[in-house]
Amino acid sequence: MAKNNTNIEIDNFLNAISSMLESKYILIDRKISDILYAIANTEAVYHVIAKSMINFDFRQSWNRAVNSTFIKLPEKDADRIAFIFCFLNNIDDKNLDITMVLDKYFSYDAETKPYELFCKNIIVEFKMLILKELGLGYQKEVVFEGEPENVDEFEMLSNLLRDFAHIVIVKKKVKVVGMKKDNLIDIALTFSKVALDRNAEYFGAFLLMINSAISKNKELKEKFKPINNLANDIMEKSNETR
Repeated sequence: MAKNNTNIEIDNFLNAISSMLESKYILIDRKISDILYAIANTEAVYHVIAKSMINFDFRQSWNRAVNSTFIKLPEKDADRIAFIFCFLNNIDDKNLDITMVLDKYFSYDAETKPYELFCKNIIVEFKMLILKELGLGYQKEVVFEGEPENVDEFEMLSNLLRDFAHIVIVKKKVKVVGMKKDNLIDIALTFSKVALDRNAEYFGAFLLMINSAISKNKELKEKFKPINNLANDIMEKSNETR
C-alpha cells in the first residue's frame, strides 16, 4: 500500500521530468525550474535528495567531474543524485550558463543535439536514480517520448554504438589494445554513422577493429556484447537477401 501511495506522490516529479524530455531547448530554464519546484513539493523525492546531500561537496565534485568536452558523473548513486540536484540548482540560480554548459560539455556527439544529450545523460539519469532509491525500478528509457517505440535494427545499432562511445568518453582510464582511447571513440561514432546509413557490408571491419581494441577490457567487452549480437544478426539477414 505504501508503494502505491509513493507512486501517486511522485507523479508531479515524474510529470515535470517528462515535460522537460518532450520540450525544446528554448524552454530549458523554465523546465529545470519546474523540476526543482516539483522536488520541493514531493516529500519522498525530497528526502532521497536530502539524504544524498549529507557531507556532499558540489564544488569539489564539480572540479573532478568536468573535462574539456564532457562531464563525468560521480561513481556512487548517492553522489550522482546530489551532483545532478546541485547542477540543476546552479543552472536555475544562473551560477552556470546553460548555453555555455551545452556547448562545452554536451557537444561531443555530432549525431545527437546537445539538448538531447543533456536530457539523456542528466535528466533521465536523475529520474532513474530517484526511482531506484524509492524501490520503483531502474529501467533504461527512451529520452524523447515522441520517438517511435519500434526502432528498426539499423537505428537501434546506431544508438547502441553512440552509447558505447559515451561510456568510453566518460571513463578516465580505458585499457585498449593497438590504439588510443580517442581512436576507439572515433571508430565507434563512425560505425554508428555507417549503421544509420544501413551499410551492413562494412560492419565486419568495424567489429574486428573494436573487438581487437577492447580484447583485454572485461567491462567494455561486456558492454559491447549486444552490439556484436545485433550487428551480426543484421549482417546475417543482409547476406540472406542477396
